[in-house]
Amino acid sequence: MLPVCRNILDDERYLTNKWDYKNTYTPGAGIEQLSEMEKFTIYVKSLAKQFLNDLGYDTTVIQFDPQVFTSQMNKGDSHGRHCHPGAILSGVFYLNMPDESSPIQFYDPRPWRDTRIMPVKKETEQNIPSFTFNPSAGDLIMWESWLHHEVIPNKSNDRVTLVFNL
Repeated sequence: MLPVCRNILDDERYLTNKWDYKNTYTPGAGIEQLSEMEKFTIYVKSLAKQFLNDLGYDTTVIQFDPQVFTSQMNKGDSHGRHCHPGAILSGVFYLNMPDESSPIQFYDPRPWRDTRIMPVKKETEQNIPSFTFNPSAGDLIMWESWLHHEVIPNKSNDRVTLVFNL
């Protein structure tokens, strides 16, 4: 997928550069309609269905129409804390992750976590306020779209991802 995404990122027709870094994000439409994306969207639908089944969702009532876009981050690029309203599931396929590429940081979405400090004797998996995932090229992760996350300022050039929302 990396050569396919590089070609798409080099084609001005697809670039929106929303969020001030090179990407193809377009609300309500993406690159999923391109024939080069067909195998990826089929694969993502399959993974998403299994993931949501494992979480207990009734996947017989969910429409699996992924929106897909690709992005390239260079040194200094970032994407602030956000979630994906209107989607059920979101994910990232990491295609190129040079040394010092930014991780993705996930946050506990409960509002009180941002407004008061709770006394904690030690951090555990159950009480940490955030979690950092340091991806490698070839990793694909997905999460429920309400989960807040961000990409901290990148320290490398050519961090390429393929992103999807369902």
